[in-house]
Amino acid sequence: MLLFLLACAQNNLKQDTHNQSDSASIEPEDNSIYEPASVRIWRLTDSQYRNVVRDVLDHSFTGQLPIDYDLHGYTSVGAADISVTPYDLELYEQAAWEIAEAVIPDDSARIAHMGCDVEPSPTEQLSSNVVLNHDCVESWLVPLVTELWRRPLKLEESEDLLSLFEGLHNEVSSTSAAQAVLAVGLLSPDFIYRIETGELGINESDHFPLSHYELASRLSFFLTDSSPDETLRMAAEDGVLKDGDELETQARRLLQTERAEDALVRFFSETLDLEKIHELEKNEALFPNDSPTLRTAMIEELEQLFLSVAIEGDFRKLLTSELAFLSPDLAELYGLANHNENGWAFLPETQGRGGLLGRAGFLALNSTAIRTSPTHRGKFIRTRLLCQDIPPPPEGVVASLEGVDQSSTLREQLEQHMSDPACNSCHVMMDPLGFPLEHFDALGMYRETDNGFPVDASGDLDGEGLEGAAELGAALAEHNRFSYCVSAQLMRHAIGTLEGSRQEPYAELLQNDFIASGYQFQELVISLVLSPVFRGTAGAFDGSECASEGDVRPCNTACGEGVETCLDGLWQACTAQPVAAEICDGVDQDCDGTVDQILRPCMADGMNGVEQCDEGQWSDCSVPTFNEVCDGIDNDLDGLIDENMNIELVTVSFDELQSFHNGCDPEFSGVTGPCNAAVNRFCATRGCGTISGFGFLAIDFDRELASVACLGSDEVVLKAVGFDTLALQHSYCLESEPVSADCNASINRFCSNLGLTSGFGPIEHSNGQAFVGCTPSAEVFPVSYDSLSEYQSDCYWPGNRHSDACNTAIFNWCFEQGFSSGYGPLENSNNIAYVACLPW
Repeated sequence: MLLFLLACAQNNLKQDTHNQSDSASIEPEDNSIYEPASVRIWRLTDSQYRNVVRDVLDHSFTGQLPIDYDLHGYTSVGAADISVTPYDLELYEQAAWEIAEAVIPDDSARIAHMGCDVEPSPTEQLSSNVVLNHDCVESWLVPLVTELWRRPLKLEESEDLLSLFEGLHNEVSSTSAAQAVLAVGLLSPDFIYRIETGELGINESDHFPLSHYELASRLSFFLTDSSPDETLRMAAEDGVLKDGDELETQARRLLQTERAEDALVRFFSETLDLEKIHELEKNEALFPNDSPTLRTAMIEELEQLFLSVAIEGDFRKLLTSELAFLSPDLAELYGLANHNENGWAFLPETQGRGGLLGRAGFLALNSTAIRTSPTHRGKFIRTRLLCQDIPPPPEGVVASLEGVDQSSTLREQLEQHMSDPACNSCHVMMDPLGFPLEHFDALGMYRETDNGFPVDASGDLDGEGLEGAAELGAALAEHNRFSYCVSAQLMRHAIGTLEGSRQEPYAELLQNDFIASGYQFQELVISLVLSPVFRGTAGAFDGSECASEGDVRPCNTACGEGVETCLDGLWQACTAQPVAAEICDGVDQDCDGTVDQILRPCMADGMNGVEQCDEGQWSDCSVPTFNEVCDGIDNDLDGLIDENMNIELVTVSFDELQSFHNGCDPEFSGVTGPCNAAVNRFCATRGCGTISGFGFLAIDFDRELASVACLGSDEVVLKAVGFDTLALQHSYCLESEPVSADCNASINRFCSNLGLTSGFGPIEHSNGQAFVGCTPSAEVFPVSYDSLSEYQSDCYWPGNRHSDACNTAIFNWCFEQGFSSGYGPLENSNNIAYVACLPW
């Protein structure tokens, strides 16, 4: 819950948009009766959420998500109307963490996922002098979140996420930080929702074209049920997607993918309610051959029938084709022998099944547990294939067949029921369409009799008589309402709303294109994608009631003033320029008074990087760079060499250290006055701005190497102090034993009293005087010796608390907290050491 609220605070539910449309309008001539749907805010459906996680994160998520709601036949419509409940929010948070922990389970997975290691091991750090900076995090974070949110990232959004990463990295670990940033990305409203605000309309009308990024998302989720792929993202990023030719090219490309097949099959499945086939109740005694495998075969047959005509061919064959994709169980139900494996076959001509309406899946779905239902079958045909409404039964009418002679066929019983004038007005619209299917029982098996009497399969469609399923299917295929209904329902699914009076004309235009194409379903898809109803929005939907159709009233956004119109009894479609998220064009899209900066991913020299927009111009691609080290090389690629060195971790040989002070014997111990002096002199003469240092951070006895920290003047302040003064801080700090835990405490207190946080040393001492290094930017932390011993087992309380082992352990502990290095112990008390850690 906390991360979702953080995500909400970072995001404003807006997609990036361009300020002006760059595509020609294909609005119908009479704009007074045509209008796209209002602004949509779509929650990702279950399948869309899982598909995006699969495509962006390469992870198959199987956990629980909020349920989808089917409105007006489609979950896409429900997704645009249903809000997130507190319980849904808990499920989203649980899912985000499960995904984050599965994608980045450990350090090695984090490094592989990020493409770089923000926290190299101390050994790598010290042996190679390589220090990775926040560029590594940013080069991973920006492309990832940009793809998840389906738009460029604002600079402040990136900074917030970087701060989150840094804070958790310092407090916990890099892996936990990466998991949290990914979880926040998944919990953001910009991921969970698709937001479509549109752009300023042409001639300041109330028609707002979708931005390139909004259009890319709408197209991708429509045709692939997932977020835009790289090719589509590039078209949006290049600002060419709204061009009609480019949009058509992208749509046709996506239509050739397997994911488009899956997405279109889902549309077809929802149109027919195919998933309900698994939930049907059928009487086991009456239908002993019913089984889960048979139900699955029913669904697969209809899906394959749809694909056979949706991918290529005349879509009307959906209602007329006798070709079927059958399993052995389903073939047996249809009376076909010797069909022993899944595959295509022609149905028996004697049964007259025809296309969709004679298939077991459709027939079983629109029947009861014990018998057929001409009423249910006819109602489905009327409402879902012809898009016509059936009025509810009048109040007080008994809808059952009680009191009707049960000894006759079901048809005869229904005809008796229809003789009641109160029932006839509804049943006359349904039952005559269901009667031609009476040769098929409640599971879809062919029969000649019903209740011992011959089946009468005659019926009519709007007064035209017909006989049997095949004739019914052929009649429906030629019916003007069928092609209109396919067009309207595809539009409804694609734009996420039930069409109103001002969208219905678009369905009629789509129907005309559909017919002109020879009923090619793919051409219907392309016509829809290129239509204004798909490519735009009619502005914000107010939702409050109004009195008179056509009335207007003033409205405004942060970007301007406009009017909204009373349509269908509700105020909607404010013509004011919508507030949109910033893009890189030098225009203030969100009308906050500044042209906000945004980021986008890029690649340079084969590495992921980030470009930043400033006043309409993208910067050069910035890839992860190394911090500068004192080696005569431009490590951070800024054109300067060995500049501004403040902290450098350096590996130096024993011989070189001894050349600065021959009394330093690292093989014996680095915790000595001569070794402190050797490190100080080595760092002071190294160049690149370092003036002193401390060590040893680590020792490699095999190669006779030691690692030390060299500090510049911004990180260390050198102070001279007498041992008599140090003794005032801690009485046991003596010149005779200047390198000790007691003198560590004295130096720490001395520097702290000067306002310089802490310090190390003595780096030199002679004749009662000591030189110490105070570190004003250090941070002091308590840490138990038990924790330190996990890094070096020889570091323990109280017997070995001031040693090479503890120096290495303290360095490792500070490094893991996100600091460059550290020293100590500054103070000791009951198994607790106080240590100083230095930031990068």
